[in-house]
Amino acid sequence: MEYVRSMDDLMLQINGTKPNEAVMKVFNILFPYDKPLPSGRGDELSLQGFYTSGMAFKEPSSEDCDPDTLRERLEKEADEERKRVFENNEVEDIRDLLDLKRQLMALEQVNNMHVLTIQEKDSKIKDL
Repeated sequence: MEYVRSMDDLMLQINGTKPNEAVMKVFNILFPYDKPLPSGRGDELSLQGFYTSGMAFKEPSSEDCDPDTLRERLEKEADEERKRVFENNEVEDIRDLLDLKRQLMALEQVNNMHVLTIQEKDSKIKDL
């Protein structure tokens, strides 16, 4: 894997890939195959279709392995996720989201106090 120059590059390569693909990438780094690859007989796509449950084969491009491209893609996905969270919670920025979290924590504390009060009253009623 020519694009892997550090541990961070390796993490970028395997982030978001299927587990079996990630294992193969790590295996190829630990045990590189120096000999030329065997030539196919023309039936590779049919075998590939068998193992991927009929999904179409997509040849990975060199851009898919470039660390800079992977970083940009991850940043874009993080931005999209952030926007989705803001839209789902009807907030405009992170401060509003933190305020919602504080309110939730305060409500949970009040709820816990009420649960304890109810449990104490239940135990007193059982004692009577």
